[in-house]
Amino acid sequence: MLRRGIVISLHTMRAEGKSIREIARETRHSRNTIRRYLLGDIVIFELLREKGYTGGRTILKDYVKDFHPPKQVPAVLRYETKPGEYA
Repeated sequence: MLRRGIVISLHTMRAEGKSIREIARETRHSRNTIRRYLLGDIVIFELLREKGYTGGRTILKDYVKDFHPPKQVPAVLRYETKPGEYA
């Protein structure tokens, strides 16, 4: 888990127009970690709470969910049949 100051600096770097790859290179954290903290609903919730947001975390999580990248498609279960049986 990253400290609060580092998370704020991640958001600052992103606002300056730096790419996730550049931020990862400068902070020496993985790109996936950078993405998680930049898109994390908990981080957004904390920042909004400081600015006076009075809503709950669940409604924010439901709103942010639409902006998350899609999850991987589940693997296809294959099965074998005898030739000509399932043609």
